[in-house]
Amino acid sequence: MVITHKICSGPALETNSLESETCTILAEDFPFTCFTCLDEIIEQTELRVSEEVRM
Repeated sequence: MVITHKICSGPALETNSLESETCTILAEDFPFTCFTCLDEIIEQTELRVSEEVRM
């Protein structure tokens, strides 16, 4: 699973972080800084979750 920031379309979390691996972000985790553009992400509606297929 990949969690991206809707505004910049870049990864919102570090790819090896626990949050991105489990796709669990709790309400108390907000706000946090986007890993890519460094903007503050205030709520879950600013995120896009997609499945990444690796071969």
